[in-house]
Parts: sequence; C-alpha cells; structure tokens
Amino acid sequence: MKKLLLILTAFFAVSPLFADIAPTPQIIYNFNYLNSAPLTIDPDNSEQVQCADNQCLKAAPLGKYCIQKLYCNPNSCVAFAYEFEPYQKLIIKFSDGKKRETEVFKMPHGLRNAIQINVGEDSLQAIPLPQKPKKDGISNYYMLISLTTTIALEILAGFLYLLSGGLPLTILLYLLGANLLTIPFTWWVLSDVVSNMAFLWTFNFVFELLFIYILAKRKISFMDTAGLVLMANVTSYAFGLLITFMLASI
Repeated sequence: MKKLLLILTAFFAVSPLFADIAPTPQIIYNFNYLNSAPLTIDPDNSEQVQCADNQCLKAAPLGKYCIQKLYCNPNSCVAFAYEFEPYQKLIIKFSDGKKRETEVFKMPHGLRNAIQINVGEDSLQAIPLPQKPKKDGISNYYMLISLTTTIALEILAGFLYLLSGGLPLTILLYLLGANLLTIPFTWWVLSDVVSNMAFLWTFNFVFELLFIYILAKRKISFMDTAGLVLMANVTSYAFGLLITFMLASI
C-alpha cells in the first residue's frame, strides 16, 4: 500500500498543476489622474494583453483561467497570472467613455508587483514602483483558500500514508503545525524576497521535513518522515488547483 501511495506521489510530482497552491504572480495597479478629476473604471470593458516581445507582435489576452485574470473595480485593478509573459499592455475603459491604453511595458520579476498608471487625456503610462505593494483583499482571500486547501489535503494524504505504514496518527499534529508556520510565512514574507516557485516549494518541503522529524523522531524514521512530507506536499500542490478553481468560480 505504501509503495502504491509513493508511486502516485511521484506521478503528481511531474504534474503542472502543483504551482497553483504557491503565491500567484500578481500586479497591483495604482491609478494617478494627471489632467482631470478622478474617473471610474469600467471593469467589463477593460483588459490586459500579454506580449512575448517589446513590440507586442505576438500578443494574447490575459484571459480568465481559475484565478488568472484582470480584476477591476471602479477605482483600481489587480492582475493575477500563473505565469506572466515578459511584456504587458493594459487597456482600460473609463467613465468618460474613452478607452485608454499603455505602451508595452516590461513585466517586473517579483511575485507581487506594484505599477503606477498615470492617466492622461487619451493614454496611460505604466511606471513600475520599486516598493512591494500592500496586501490587498483579493490576495488575502486566496492566501486563506491556499491555507485551508493545503491543510485539508495534506492532513488527508498524511492520514493515508501513516495508516498504510502502521505509524502513529498523532504525527498529523506535527504536520498541521508545520503547515500553519510555512504557508503564512511563504505568502506574507518569503514571496516578497524570492520569486522562484521551485525554491518556495523546496523551502516548504525541507522545513516541514525537519520540523516533523525533530519533534517526532521517536515515533517515525527519517525516511518515513520524508515520504510523509513528500506525499503531503505533492498531493496538495497537485489537487490544489482543482479545488481552488471551484472556489474561485463561486
């Protein structure tokens, strides 16, 4: 049984779905009105375009896939994407009936980015800001989804792994504790410093492995701890996208 579970874990390890549970790359747009009183944004007629080059010769809309899309309210916008193209263009329709767009701008490298949009009479100017943006409501909402989803999936996967190996189920408490530490730290602190998803996943794996083994080494071997953490993490990353997709569509 344990071998079967590890085989399933290895299969999900190569699944492209795993990254959804990590912090999703985002751009928070701050609008600055230069020549007129503040206008309001028409969310239904605004869009973001992804470009493969600085001339935008190969372009495609950001689209709507799970949480990947441009979210706008009358006063602000934030864009999420599982992977942004190197260049972007923003097109916004305002309450004066005009559609204004930016020049093609280079995508910043961080996971969380702030861009100031100067609104002119007929156009927009995109200026990347050096400071990290404040956590907005949408980001916090998806972090809570990630935390809840990850804990539920990892506890379930951990339960099956421990049960199949005849190991004490009390070890699930250590797995729970590790998740309560790693996920908020990754989303709220580490993701502002490191943008490499593989590094973030590795950090979570190594921390949980050492945390559980140090606290429960009298109950579980190092190899079983590694198997438990591997299965728990890969299961949550593999299935996280599917569950997040259902929640995001509500």
